[in-house]
Amino acid sequence: MRWGETLLGVLSEAGIGPQERIIALRALLAYVIGAVQQEHLGALSGAGTRPSPPYRRKSSRT
Repeated sequence: MRWGETLLGVLSEAGIGPQERIIALRALLAYVIGAVQQEHLGALSGAGTRPSPPYRRKSSRT
């Protein structure tokens, strides 16, 4: 929470308007949350998680 207030203060000092500050804060927060989720909930590793072989259709010719 404190870093968000700090970020808003820095953006304010840089002359960024109120709506743009909120958009920037939300964008950065979404990026950080997404990166953390990807790190912790992303693809698993190991032999049991390798992709299946490609599916091959049987020929319909008789």
